[in-house]
Amino acid sequence: MRHLARIEASVNQLNAILEEFLSVGRIEERKIDAHPGNLNLTSLVRDTVADVQSLLKAGQVIDWQVVCPVPVWLDASLLRKILMNLLSNSLKYSGQNSVITVRAGCQPKQLTITVQDQGVGISQEDQAHLFEQFFRAPSVVSEPGTGLGLYIIAKYVELMGGTIDLHSILGEGTLVTIRLPLSTPDYGR
Repeated sequence: MRHLARIEASVNQLNAILEEFLSVGRIEERKIDAHPGNLNLTSLVRDTVADVQSLLKAGQVIDWQVVCPVPVWLDASLLRKILMNLLSNSLKYSGQNSVITVRAGCQPKQLTITVQDQGVGISQEDQAHLFEQFFRAPSVVSEPGTGLGLYIIAKYVELMGGTIDLHSILGEGTLVTIRLPLSTPDYGR
């Protein structure tokens, strides 16, 4: 059973790497578009948090909250991929018994999502390069990765007309803030 678990983990890791490379190809060929639709933000966050439960280290907890009194009209698939990547990074680069905090809040015209961890953090110098392809900060090279995740997230956020900001302190953790414009569907009016 132990060998099967290792094989399954390796296959999942290879699939994730392949998906990242395919995503970069589609982005560079401009074959990805945002397809907004009506989405339930609370369900999307809850389901994404549930999907990353297998990545939790001993004692890690994801504390999440959604406060969004307005309807959300965004690309659910892209938003889910963004959140999944941010959560995966936070869990990977944070130690045992740490808390990852996810907050999503809406104003009439903007959705703000924050993901904060208590991980290894990123130096000020390295933060300038985080959204470049294949960049991996020296503080995280001991963990497996391709250096494509944040690049892909930034491109998805850009496709959705939003912004992404990252604030980190080496040895203390990282806070990522995503702001996406909210609009209402245009039914041909």
